[in-house]
Amino acid sequence: MTQEYAVGATEPRKVEIFYHSRRAAEFYPILMSQVATFPNQDSVRNLTKLGLYEKAAVVEVPSGLEANEALEIAYTKTQNIDDAWTKNEGVTVVTDFPRSSMSGDVFVIDGKPFTVAMFGFTALDSFDPVAEAPQKPVRSRVELDDEGPSL
Repeated sequence: MTQEYAVGATEPRKVEIFYHSRRAAEFYPILMSQVATFPNQDSVRNLTKLGLYEKAAVVEVPSGLEANEALEIAYTKTQNIDDAWTKNEGVTVVTDFPRSSMSGDVFVIDGKPFTVAMFGFTALDSFDPVAEAPQKPVRSRVELDDEGPSL
């Protein structure tokens, strides 16, 4: 959907929304509770190292606002209030499994990352959402059989 702007109007800013993955709660409940309760650089980094953040949406917010105001608007636009947030104007959904934004999610505006805190937002030093999840080495059945039984 393309929006047209009046002459002299500035285009809206974009806020990228990254969810902590549903796998975080299932496989890493302690890390998940840390990032949801006390979101900070370390707790976000721990989930990022495991590849547990996924891009969920891009939200358009008016230009000219302070970062905190813009983040609050983006947060509101990603809440199921009167209807599914995925129907809100200025929201591009990227995830296949949308949910409302919550504590520990990361919002990036103008290249600067912030985590959703219990109240408001906390600035992060850095955020690399494309970190690769650690992979266990793949071993063939022949390799395992050659080692014999473990005692």
